[in-house]
Amino acid sequence: MVILPATEADLQAVIELVAQGRAALARQGVDQWQDGYPSPETIRRDLLRGDGRIVRIDGAAAAYAAFVFDGEPAYDRIEEGGWAAEGPYVAVHRLVVGERFVRRGIAAALLREAAREALVRGIRSFRIDTHPDNGPMRALLVREGFACRGKVRYEAVRLAYEKPIFG
Repeated sequence: MVILPATEADLQAVIELVAQGRAALARQGVDQWQDGYPSPETIRRDLLRGDGRIVRIDGAAAAYAAFVFDGEPAYDRIEEGGWAAEGPYVAVHRLVVGERFVRRGIAAALLREAAREALVRGIRSFRIDTHPDNGPMRALLVREGFACRGKVRYEAVRLAYEKPIFG
């Protein structure tokens, strides 16, 4: 397994991973990603900004996530709680694992890579959000040491998680 910066050449593979993730969420009865988000334009923007990371296993695209180091506007308005840390943070968005690769620890590896990259940049806080009904993601975040800190809003309410990053 290798985690690499995603490039424009990875766009179609990422779009397919997102389609698989969207279908998996629908099968679980979770309405997250059912409205066309993330769109190909959103993914392309990730790639152009240098935020995208792709996981490859034996050359196959296995997973994708966007590592955002310059803030998330929705996180400025946390409700029913608050962030534990002030200052810069890494946020991970659009994390998806392909259907052939689930339950192999790939999502956890992506979270750990985001934390590693944050430490290199001197960032010691990690924030992420998910749909309240996305049980597998919520369980992963708890296993990886995140605490639920409140709620943030996009088109709908999302649970906001945070954890400190130690070097």
